[in-house]
Amino acid sequence: MAIAPLARDKVERSGKVLLDGSPVTLAALRKALPALKRSRARIRYYREGARSEATKQALAVWELVMDSGLPVELCDDEAQFRGDALGLPKEEKPDDDIWWA
Repeated sequence: MAIAPLARDKVERSGKVLLDGSPVTLAALRKALPALKRSRARIRYYREGARSEATKQALAVWELVMDSGLPVELCDDEAQFRGDALGLPKEEKPDDDIWWA
């Protein structure tokens, strides 16, 4: 079972946007998304304070991510966002034990 590459996109309460742990501007995110699509990646998206109203910055990030056409995983909390080394929650790990190697 092949595992699709995973990009982690986080919007902090302050409005700072992180892609795979590094700060990015909206323009840089917009530029990165087509390359992710070519590599058949998926996006794991997390917004701090998701139960409160989204900022303009968070809405702009969400719009870019949704318009990218990439598969998107929404995360409810930081732990789910971080996942494991493969980028998969435990219940989604391949059952062929290759990931243990």
